[in-house]
Amino acid sequence: MQSALLISNVRIFNTTADHLSAASSVLVVGNTIKGISSGVLEAPPTAALLALSGKGSPYVGCIGVVEEGALADLRLVDGNPLTDLEVVADPAKNFVVIIKDGRICKNLLP
Repeated sequence: MQSALLISNVRIFNTTADHLSAASSVLVVGNTIKGISSGVLEAPPTAALLALSGKGSPYVGCIGVVEEGALADLRLVDGNPLTDLEVVADPAKNFVVIIKDGRICKNLLP
């Protein structure tokens, strides 16, 4: 049986509308994203729940915002994972910019 992880309070930046999405949930089974939803996601009963904000957060610092001093890993995706989950299936092609721990790891922008 593959491990499953349900991550809550994920914010996705929509470049078309120029804003962050409402808090969403992301279901990861094994190493594959199986769903992204601002509503309820059905997860296997064995799925671990990781809340990225609030008192249960494993992180110390400001998260869920894009501002100086906040903890953030950002990915600029060519496509909209809220409407087409397949764009995250090919990160080499569709992840245009990756910022990890405040450092640019990948930048395909001109």
